[in-house]
Amino acid sequence: MSGEHLPYILKACTLQHDPIMLRMGIHAVQQLAQDEENRPVLIRMKALKILVRSLNFQTNDDTRRYAISAIFSLITNDERSKHKIVQYGVLGPLTHFLSATPKLNSDLKYWALLLLHQISISEDMHFIMVKHNVIELLARVARLIFGNTSMQKLCLHSLVRLVSSLPAEEAPAQLSILIEMKMIHIIAACLRHDDVELVSWAVFLLHEFAVKDIAKDRILAINGLFKTFSMCLANNETVIARITLRIIKCLCSENIKFQRDLVRAKLLPPMIAALESKDSEAQYWAMAVMHELTSKSEIHKTFLDCGGLDTLTHAAKAAPHHVLLFCHSTDSEIQYAGAALMLNAATLSNQLCQQIAELNGIEILDSYLNSNYILSNQLVAVKALLTIAVKDPSLRFQITVFTVRPLVQRLPLKVAECLELAFPNLAINSNQSSANDEHSSNFDSPLMSYMPELVTFGGASVPSSPQKRRAGTVSRFSISPDCSNSRKTLQSCKSVQHLLSCLFVLLNTSVFDEVDLLKNEQTLEEYMADCFDETCGALLDLLALVLLDYAFPETVLPFLAQASAYMLDRQQRNIAIRQDYQKSFAQGLDSGANLMGTISGEGVAELNFSPLNPDIDHDHLKLLQQLDSSDIEINTAEIETTKIEIVTGALRCIGALVKYDYVMSIMIREKLVAILIGLLEIENKTLSYQAFITLALCVSRGLPVQEIVNIHMAFPTVLKFVIAEASQTLYFYMNILLENLCRFDTFLKTDSLAPFDILNSVYTSGFSMAIQTQEIRNDDWTFQSLRMNTGVTGNGRYAYEFVIRTTGIIQIGWACDKCVFDPEAGTGVGDNVYSYAFDGHRVKKWHGSIDDNEYGAEWTAGDVITAILDLDQKTITFCLNGVSFGVAFTNVDNSVTWCPAVSLTSEQSGFFRFGSKFDPLK
Repeated sequence: MSGEHLPYILKACTLQHDPIMLRMGIHAVQQLAQDEENRPVLIRMKALKILVRSLNFQTNDDTRRYAISAIFSLITNDERSKHKIVQYGVLGPLTHFLSATPKLNSDLKYWALLLLHQISISEDMHFIMVKHNVIELLARVARLIFGNTSMQKLCLHSLVRLVSSLPAEEAPAQLSILIEMKMIHIIAACLRHDDVELVSWAVFLLHEFAVKDIAKDRILAINGLFKTFSMCLANNETVIARITLRIIKCLCSENIKFQRDLVRAKLLPPMIAALESKDSEAQYWAMAVMHELTSKSEIHKTFLDCGGLDTLTHAAKAAPHHVLLFCHSTDSEIQYAGAALMLNAATLSNQLCQQIAELNGIEILDSYLNSNYILSNQLVAVKALLTIAVKDPSLRFQITVFTVRPLVQRLPLKVAECLELAFPNLAINSNQSSANDEHSSNFDSPLMSYMPELVTFGGASVPSSPQKRRAGTVSRFSISPDCSNSRKTLQSCKSVQHLLSCLFVLLNTSVFDEVDLLKNEQTLEEYMADCFDETCGALLDLLALVLLDYAFPETVLPFLAQASAYMLDRQQRNIAIRQDYQKSFAQGLDSGANLMGTISGEGVAELNFSPLNPDIDHDHLKLLQQLDSSDIEINTAEIETTKIEIVTGALRCIGALVKYDYVMSIMIREKLVAILIGLLEIENKTLSYQAFITLALCVSRGLPVQEIVNIHMAFPTVLKFVIAEASQTLYFYMNILLENLCRFDTFLKTDSLAPFDILNSVYTSGFSMAIQTQEIRNDDWTFQSLRMNTGVTGNGRYAYEFVIRTTGIIQIGWACDKCVFDPEAGTGVGDNVYSYAFDGHRVKKWHGSIDDNEYGAEWTAGDVITAILDLDQKTITFCLNGVSFGVAFTNVDNSVTWCPAVSLTSEQSGFFRFGSKFDPLK
C-alpha cells in the first residue's frame, strides 16, 4: 500500500456529492483492509471514522456494503477499534439498515448484522447496545429472516451475549420484550432444526429465560421439548449438555408435574450417564437434577433400574476432587458453587476437611481472596476456610499462616493506594512534609492532611465544617475529572471493601486463638503481634474517607480535634507504606489488576483536524465527552457508596480486634472513642449506627470508662443519639454499654449460679448479650443458639416468653443437654430429636424432620411467642401474643430435663421473659 496515494483514496471516501468517486474510494479501502498489514495504517489515518460517516450518505447499497465490509475487516479482533466505531455512531445506520423494508438489499442486511454481531462480542459494548434497543432490533430481525440459517445464528448468538450480560434488575424487562415479540416460538422452531450450531444458540437463549425465571410456562408448552432435551444431552458438545442440564434444573424446581413428565419421557438414563461425564460442571448440574428427582418415591425404581445408585456411589467417592474442579471454572456461578460445596462438606466431618486439605483445597480457597473475584465468592470462600478451622483444629494454624496473616498484611498497602487515589493531594502533602518541620507535621497527619480548611477551636487545629454536597454532584474530594482515574479509584475502593469484609469474618471469632500449644503453635494474637500497629493505623486512616464528606456541627469538632492530635505520629509510617507499596507494585507483586483494563486510560479520543476532513463532526467529540463524563459520574456515585461500605467495614474490624489487649491500647492511644462519638453526628445512619455499635463493643471488651469520661459532652451525645434514633438495635447495644459502664456482670458472677442466667447458659460463640434485659443478638454469619442454664422435668406445666425484635429466621423452643448446636452446619433448636422449636418466619415447627411441619402463623417484630411445656400431658404448645396455635408436639419425654432454647440467624434478636416481678409473662 502506497502512503503517497492513501490520502487521496480517503479523500474520495468523503465525496458524498460524487457517487462514483465515493464508491470507488470506499471499494479501494475495502480491498486494502483485507490485507492485515494495511489495517494499522488505515486506522491511524482515521479510516474508521470516515467509513462510519459514509454510512449516513445518500448512496447505493453496494457502496454501503463495501463500507461495512471494510469496517468489519478493520475491527475484527481489535477491541479498541470496536469501541471507537461505537463512539463514532455506527449503531445508528446499522439499526436503520436492519429495520428497513424487506426490499433493501439482503447482502447489505447480512453485512450489517455481521458487523453488529462482531460488536456484540465485545462485552464492553453491551451496555451501549442495550441502551440503543439492539435486543429488540435483533428479535425483530430474527423473525424477518426466518429460514436464513446463517443470519439466524448471528441473531441468536448476539442475543445470548447481550442478555447474559444484563444486570439482574434489567434482565426481566428486556426478556419481556422478547416474549412480546414471540421469540419463544422462534426458539422452539430453532430447537427442531438440523443445524447443530443453531440448536445450541437456541438452547443458550432458552437458558437465559429459565435461569432468570421468566416465561417458564411458555417454555414448558414448547412442542417436542423433551425430545429436544434428549437430543441435546446426547450431543458431543459438552457445553450443550451442560446448559441443557441447567435448564432442566431450573424447570424442575418446585414443579412436580414437570419432574414426573421428565421421567416418563425416559430422560433419566441420559442424566444418570451425565453423572459420569468428563465435564465436571455437567456432573454438578446432573447431580442437582438428581437431587430434585430422587426426592420423589415414584421414581426410585426407575432410578435403580438405570444403575443410578452405583453411579452415585462412585461419584460420592470422588466428590471432593470434583468440587475443587468447580472452583477453577471461569464461570463465577460455578466458582461460587464450588466454594459453597466445600463449605457444606466441611460442616459434615473433620475427615472431609482433611481430604480437602490434602487436595490443596485450602490453597484454592485462599486464591479466591488473592484475585479479583466478586465479593459473594470471596465471602463463601472465607467462610469455608473458617469452617474448616472450626471442624479440624489441626488445620487452624495453617490457615492462620497462609490466609489470615497475608490478608492482614495486605490491608495497609491497599489502604495506602486507596487513599492516594481518593485524595490526590495526599501524596503531594506527604512528599513536601519534613520530619524536622514541626509546623508542617501538624497539617500532614493522616487525618489532618486531608482537611482543606483549618480553624482554631479551643487551642487546637480542627477542620472547619465543609459545605454539604448537593445530591447528584461530584464530591469535592473525588478524583480529577478523568475517566481512567475514576475507574482506578473505584477498583481500589472495591478491593479494600472486599478485603475488610473477608477480614471481619476471620477476625470476629476466637477460633484462631484456640491452637495446640503442645505443637508450639501460636495464637492469632501472638502470631500477628508485629502486624497490629500497621493494621490499626490503616483502619483508623480509612475513617478519613468520610470525615471530610459530611458537614459536622460545631459541637463535634472538639471530638475530631482530640483524635487528630493523637494521629500525627503516624504520618511517617504512611509515607513508608506508600513507598513500599509502590515498590511492590512495580515488581508486579500486587494482584489488584485493573478490572476494566480493556478500555482504561482511553479517556476522550483525540480527533486530529486535517485537510482530509476540514468539516469534522464536532457532535462526535461532544458524544465522546458525554460518554466519559457519564462514566465519571457513575463511577463517582459508586465510589461514594463504596466509601461508606469501607468505613463501615473498618469500624466492624476495629470492633473485632479490640478483644486483644495490645489493639485496645493502640485504640486508646489514638483516641478512637473521640472519633466514634464524632461519627454519631454524621447524617449517614449506616455509619453512625456502626460507630455506636463499635463503641459498645469496645466498652464490653475492656475499654476503661475513664476514656469516655475524659471526652467533654460524650455521654449527652451518646444518649441524644440513641433517643433520637429510637432503634431497637441501638437500644440493645445501649444496654450492653450501660451494663459494662456500671460493671453489672461483676456482681452477677457468683459461685452459686442464678436461674435463667444467659451469661452462664450454654451458647455458641457468635452472640452479643445484654444481661440485664435478657436480650440476645446474632451479629455473626452462622446460625447461633442458646440453651438456658435452668430446666424442668417430671411433671407440671411450664412456660416462658420470647419477644421478637426482628422478623428473620428464629427457632424458639425447648432443648435437652443432648442437643448439640452446630452454627456452621446450621443446626440449632429443633434441628434434631433432642429439641423442639417453632419458627414464625417460615411458619413451621421443627423436631429433626422436615415432613408435615406446617404450623402456626407468621410473626412480626414486637410479637410475643409463648412456649408452653406440659409435662403432665407430654405436649408442647406455642402462642402468638396470647393466642394458642394448638398442640405442636406430643409424646414429649418427661424424664428428660428440658431447658428454654432459641436459635437465631444473622442480625436477628429478641429477649426472654421468665415471669419474675420485673418481667411478668403477658
